[in-house]
Amino acid sequence: TDHVGELAYLLFVLKHGQPAPRDQELVVFGPAGLTDHLEALALAHGAYIRDPGFPVTVHELEAGESWEKPEAGLRLLSRATPHTDRSMAVRIETDQGTVGYTGDTGPDAGLGPFFRGCDILIAECSRPDGMELETHLTPGDLAELAMQAEPKALVPVHSYPSLDPSTIPQELQAAGFAGMVLTGWDGLGLDLVRGRVKVLETR
Repeated sequence: TDHVGELAYLLFVLKHGQPAPRDQELVVFGPAGLTDHLEALALAHGAYIRDPGFPVTVHELEAGESWEKPEAGLRLLSRATPHTDRSMAVRIETDQGTVGYTGDTGPDAGLGPFFRGCDILIAECSRPDGMELETHLTPGDLAELAMQAEPKALVPVHSYPSLDPSTIPQELQAAGFAGMVLTGWDGLGLDLVRGRVKVLETR
């Protein structure tokens, strides 16, 4: 549920939780099973899940599959990650720059090349070094990935209580990553324009 738990609330908030209700189409990407999950949410929460007041289009992707909308200058690439049998990382390429998101993942030698050149890389960093798992990253694991990917801004997220998020930038630096690190927090906003990353003060 930590992977998809906020989806129902997002659909509600886009209609009722902002000054101007959304009326544009929302395209939702996810692995096989996403459509069934939305149908189950509709049974639990109501028909607004499938008809929230604006069009919702679902695209189910197999890991390794890509999707693009050339007229919008948008391309999405995916890659399987070692976490669940359907988990995947995504790389979103636009005319303004490129954003990568690891999703939940364990160490994977292919992720660095997959994310190489991203302007922003949002990456899970769940557990401290010394408490490694095959399905999650530590600061040491993330530093190795980031040194291959070389993002302009690295945003660690998804820390468990055993890992203090405030220590992650120093730990990444100690492990060899010298780039910009912005520890993720709820409400963090980043603006990406022509490859330049700007932090929006949202706290």
